Amino acid sequence: MVAHFRRSRGCWISPERGQSEPLAALVAVAAVCFAISLYAGTVTEIIPQTGSDRAVGEPAADSIWQEISENEIYDSRTDIESTLAQSSLPQGYHVAIEVTVVDGGSMATVGSARFDETGEVAATEPPEEAEVVGRPVSVRLPSGEIRPGRLTVEVWE
Repeated sequence: MVAHFRRSRGCWISPERGQSEPLAALVAVAAVCFAISLYAGTVTEIIPQTGSDRAVGEPAADSIWQEISENEIYDSRTDIESTLAQSSLPQGYHVAIEVTVVDGGSMATVGSARFDETGEVAATEPPEEAEVVGRPVSVRLPSGEIRPGRLTVEVWE
C-alpha cells in the first residue's frame, strides 16, 4: 500500500492522521471543567472549615438545648453542669449557658453553667467579643408551672 501525503503549511500530512471535530473538543473541555468544579464543591463541603470566622453559637445552642430539655421544656431543677455531656459543647471554645424565666415582671436565672475549651466546668467570665445566641424557651418551675423563659449561650475562643 502506498501512502499518499499532501503538503499543508510546510508539513506533510497523512490522510490517516486522526483529528477531532471542534464541537467534540469543546464538549470534552466542558466535561472536564464540570468534573473539576463538582470535585472542588464536594471537597469544600467535606473538609471542615478552619479559623475563627465560622459561627459556632447556633449549632452549640441547638446541641445544648437538645441535651438539657425534655420535650422542649427545661426543668428548673435540672443541674446543667451534671446533665450536659462534653460532646454537646463545641471543642476548643469556652461556653457560658444561662436559662432565665419571667418572674414577677423581671427575669430570674434558674440555671447556668460555664465551661472551658476542654469541656470542664470553669468560672471564667465571657469577654465582650463572645458570640451570643439567645432563644425563647419554656421553663418548668419547681411548682410545676410552665413559664416563658430564655436560653442564652455565649461562645468564645
